[in-house]
Amino acid sequence: MSLIREAEAAYNLPGMCEPPVGSLTQISKLNGGFKDSAFADNKSRPIHRWIPWIAGFSSEFVRDVFSQYLPAKPGSTVTILDPFCGVGTTLVEGQLNGYDTVGFEINPYAALAARSKVEAACVSPDQFQNHIHKFEECMRRGASEQSLGAPPLYFNTRIPFFGRRAERKILRALQFIRGIRVPPIADLFSLAFGSVMVSLSNYSYEPSLSSRPAAGKALQEDAPVLETILTKLLAMNSDILWCRSEIEKFGTVPSSRVIADSFMSAPQYLDPASIDLVITSPPYLNNYHYVRNTRPQLFWLGFVRKPKDLKRLETENFGKFWQTVRDGDELSLNF
Repeated sequence: MSLIREAEAAYNLPGMCEPPVGSLTQISKLNGGFKDSAFADNKSRPIHRWIPWIAGFSSEFVRDVFSQYLPAKPGSTVTILDPFCGVGTTLVEGQLNGYDTVGFEINPYAALAARSKVEAACVSPDQFQNHIHKFEECMRRGASEQSLGAPPLYFNTRIPFFGRRAERKILRALQFIRGIRVPPIADLFSLAFGSVMVSLSNYSYEPSLSSRPAAGKALQEDAPVLETILTKLLAMNSDILWCRSEIEKFGTVPSSRVIADSFMSAPQYLDPASIDLVITSPPYLNNYHYVRNTRPQLFWLGFVRKPKDLKRLETENFGKFWQTVRDGDELSLNF
């Protein structure tokens, strides 16, 4: 049995995530308020589950906000904005409910996730499946060491990020991904890789990025790179089929834009009075460094080349990590 068939069989085992039953617009309120905004439930929901994320809000919360503030207006066009869209919860739910959406996200890896999710409705599942088969064939066939390329030159870690054997497989997978000529499918493969790469490495999220030994785990000389990425890709293709069936009822796919820039530049992208509703999880000062914790994905997916390239993300990020602002000017808060 091929690894694809094994992964498909594993994906359909009882207990694995199944798409939700019933209309997305059938919303039940709890005590007259909004659903729990915690992000945890998204980890098992189609499309939303594609990437683990430390913060955000639930898809149920977003749908409750729609129900509260967007009464049905047959034939009208509604545009939703998320100024700090992260991995795209608001945008996905807006699209699934027939609304046009716009999101701003300064972190290129998070922007990739949001863009990949809203592109899902336009991706051909058959074409995606064909690329998945080619990926398995490529990984099984292997490649010469000379053709694999090299790890990111300026990506430095205290211990080797990948084990020696795992790294060769990683470079082979990236070689295939960079050769994909269909942009939305290239995005999906890049996201699949980025979402699992840390689990294949000598680091882990605890919840911040730290070495496996620091978390009491053994180093990994090797890792199941093909099997792990395949399982993710097949789950994504199943979700794409579900997403397309949900959006078919609108006749056309709602418009979705992901702008990889700071929301402070919004006047360059948005017309006045073009937004009907804003829903966001605003960035805030905390002890979680979004740039540092996505550094592996930013380097290995080619979004940055040198450490100095991270500087703009750190200084322009609206929700700053406390260490990046402690030497700045004191700001008084007036309410």
